[in-house]
Formats: sequence, structure tokens, C-alpha cells
Amino acid sequence: MDIYQTLSLFFLCVTAIATTVYAILSWKLAQPLISLMTEMDLFDNLTMDLVIENVGSGIAYDVKFEAVPDFEIIHNRFLSQTGLFKNGIAYFPPHQRIKLYLTWMPSNYQKKIENPITITVKYKNSLKKSYTQNFIVDFTLFGEIPPPGNPLSEVAKSLEKIESKFHYVHNDLNPIRVMIVTK
Repeated sequence: MDIYQTLSLFFLCVTAIATTVYAILSWKLAQPLISLMTEMDLFDNLTMDLVIENVGSGIAYDVKFEAVPDFEIIHNRFLSQTGLFKNGIAYFPPHQRIKLYLTWMPSNYQKKIENPITITVKYKNSLKKSYTQNFIVDFTLFGEIPPPGNPLSEVAKSLEKIESKFHYVHNDLNPIRVMIVTK
């Protein structure tokens, strides 16, 4: 075997090893990773939304959610009854974000801060490997004092005051009398 054949064999082996390492690293980097957090609503800082996002670089399959204890999002409607928690997500691509109404904080405030929720998320990657993550939603970050009233309700009260004053002014105005004189 001459020097050219030896060098060709050497570079062939190096290329094969580099390709294998690259494939393994690419596969490891293309794994799903589900993130779950609460976020204040953009228009009402007392409304909390649940945000679920695939922050990984791989597709998450068969994503299932479970909340313990089950959480009442509005009167007699629980988190487990929402489509997301009932049906899950069959296909959740990377960087996909889902926002779900969670609660309005002043409603049953004390109960919320005393009972954190544990949300379990189960999903699979493209090779059917299963993942399970637990997220704790703890409302105590808002402190022990109930938050102030909803700013939208303050606007509604102000509009009612304006409307009542407008009716008062309107009712006090006497109709304008017009006299038409013809020759």
C-alpha cells in the first residue's frame, strides 16, 4: 500500500467519524423541551394566562397535561375541562406557543395563593422516547395582599358617571323655541 492509499484511507476514516459525531449531536440538539409559565394578560394585569411553549428544537408528539389539584378557572369550569387538558396536542412543533386563559386574580384570591397547582406535562420525541415534566404554578408571588381592583371596572364606573351627568344635563335643557314669521 503506498502513501496515497494510506492518506485516502485515513481521511475516509476521519470523515466517517466526523459525520457520525455530527449526526449524534444534531439528533441530541433536535429534542423537544416543553416550557410552561403564567403570564399577565396584556390588557388586564389582573388576568393570568397559562403559556405553553416548545422551546426545544425538536417536535413534541402526543403532549398530555394534568393539573393537581384541578383548578377552577371560572365559576364551575375547571382546567381539566378545557380542550387542551382534555385532548392534549398531537403535534407540537418547535417554538410554537399556546396561550390559555387561567384566572382573574381577585376572584377567590386567598384560595389561589394557599393552593399551588402542579401541572404535569407528558410528551414524546420523534423516536418515541417519553418525557415527563412537573411545573408548579404558585400564585404567592402576588403577595398576601389582594391586588387592586380591575382597571376595566374603574373605566366602566367612570363611564356610568359620565352617562348619568349627561342625562342630567340633557333633561335640564329646555327645547329651543323657534318662531317662524311669514308675510
